[in-house]
Amino acid sequence: MIINIQLLRFIAALLIVVHHSVGTGRAYGFNAPIFSSFVDLSKIGVDIFFVISGFVITLSFLREKPSASVFLMKRFCKVIPMYWIMTTILLLVLIVFPSRYVNSDMASFNEIALSYLFLSQLVENDAPIFFVGWTLEFEMLFYSIFGIFIFSLKKTIPVLIFTYLFTLILSFFVSAYMMYFAFGIVFAIVYMLRRKRFFNEFCIILVGVFLPLVLLNYNSGEFNEEIFLLMLAVVMLCFFMIFSSQLKYKAIIFLGRITYSTYLGQVFSISLFYKGAAILGLSSSGDLLLIGSCVFTVFTGALIFMYIEVPVDKFIRSNLATNW
Repeated sequence: MIINIQLLRFIAALLIVVHHSVGTGRAYGFNAPIFSSFVDLSKIGVDIFFVISGFVITLSFLREKPSASVFLMKRFCKVIPMYWIMTTILLLVLIVFPSRYVNSDMASFNEIALSYLFLSQLVENDAPIFFVGWTLEFEMLFYSIFGIFIFSLKKTIPVLIFTYLFTLILSFFVSAYMMYFAFGIVFAIVYMLRRKRFFNEFCIILVGVFLPLVLLNYNSGEFNEEIFLLMLAVVMLCFFMIFSSQLKYKAIIFLGRITYSTYLGQVFSISLFYKGAAILGLSSSGDLLLIGSCVFTVFTGALIFMYIEVPVDKFIRSNLATNW
């Protein structure tokens, strides 16, 4: 286990929670001027998540050499059950409580079906009903691409090359977010080659990361320096955390493990926190309330992890994962 990755996952999740807390707090009349000043920067949490995903998935593939079916089953079982559970809970809330209490209307059957199938953006160009699931739709697309190439190409090097190239192509024609998965693939390859030939590793990063990053920021012949520097900062942060000395704290491992539950649980916890603050008529600083929202969300994520995610994972492993 690369412990720094667990810390990076938690940082990414926390940045996203801050971003959503700023917007939700503002909707309830609680402005957070300090955090609002870098609310746009907090969006890089998603970018970090995608680099980590590309890295972890590729590293797992290189170490285990799974078949396409095992690869896809493991990835889908990690993502789908919790997402479906949380989406179902949201639908039940929308059915039981009037829209004036949950700030949302009941979705149509088509919207519900597309959300469960991770196709909301691809088919309707819209976010799923469980809104944070838009990132998971990109995740599932990446997993599917990887699995298809494992099945069709068999050998390790061709799988990596074609998955990288196809993912990079999608970053130009579908979404720039796909680029981060491709960079994660490059980092995983370099991680496996580390301490062998520095020049080779340098060339791989230069060609596989830096050049595509430059090309992606050309728009109609003009170079977008601001976005390039932001993307470069994300890439450098991920690189540093992966290849620097690993921290050795159990708390970091736990924070990393609860990240997925925290990410999903924020849909409920942030709104619940600010709705409670509004009902109680709290007049505290918006920035202090935002900190409270983050703490409450992490605590909620830990509870969801312990009492929902862990039992679900154990059930799947004992009943479906006999060949893993």
